[in-house]
Amino acid sequence: MENNNIVNDLKTLKGFCSQSKITGHILHLWFHSLRCRYPKEFLEYTNNNKFHPYYRMKIMEKLDKSISLKFKNREVENPRDIHP
Repeated sequence: MENNNIVNDLKTLKGFCSQSKITGHILHLWFHSLRCRYPKEFLEYTNNNKFHPYYRMKIMEKLDKSISLKFKNREVENPRDIHP
């Protein structure tokens, strides 16, 4: 059951990413919850389009900060050890 939810979430996120504008309060909440839950997939889905540049930038900053902290805390010695 959990796997079906993830598949449906990713299909929905991909649909949102292909739209230039998300309209409606509930759709915004849904889009942002999926975007935050699946940041790497969001970057993948928006890689080939110019939609949502602000959110792409914010997620990239968050991932860069996370990776930097892992190196700082010595959780990772080699960049190749970071798994998506």
